[in-house]
Amino acid sequence: MNESYELERVRDSAAIRQLGVRMIIMHGGTFVDLQKSVEAVLGEKANALLYEAGIRAGASSTQVLLKKWGREDFMKKWAEFYGSRGCGWFKLEEAEINPKRGGSSS
Repeated sequence: MNESYELERVRDSAAIRQLGVRMIIMHGGTFVDLQKSVEAVLGEKANALLYEAGIRAGASSTQVLLKKWGREDFMKKWAEFYGSRGCGWFKLEEAEINPKRGGSSS
């Protein structure tokens, strides 16, 4: 699964997009510096803030990918997509879908 990035120029600025969504590409060290700064200012509350931000980012990304791929074989495509980008490896052994909730029951 090879999704390319697009560069969109609007007047004097540019936006990077993937799957039609604006992306930010940042050096890993810059992200770590940002995280450390948040932790220095907020202390223990930083963990809750970063956790919540991660949950929201994951939910948002999932909605984008669901629109692109549909529900059929979604988890397999999701694992291939993130695994191919160095985000880890995935092995889906079992999934139970609850149509009333619109997602997993676990």
